[in-house]
Amino acid sequence: MDPGAFWEDTKLGMAHLSRWERVAAVTDVEWIRFAVSIFRFLVPGEVRVVRAAQRADARQWIVAD
Repeated sequence: MDPGAFWEDTKLGMAHLSRWERVAAVTDVEWIRFAVSIFRFLVPGEVRVVRAAQRADARQWIVAD
């Protein structure tokens, strides 16, 4: 993960934070899974952490009504 890319993603996310209803963090990296789980209370919508093999399911969940 590049620090510059992380910062750009963070700025974009914060600009739209109040519009998020669902967030899916897709990763197989354990420390990222752990961090998202700890800080999920900071996100106004529902948060799920899924493994890379479940990315298609995560996309369907995000766009579901």
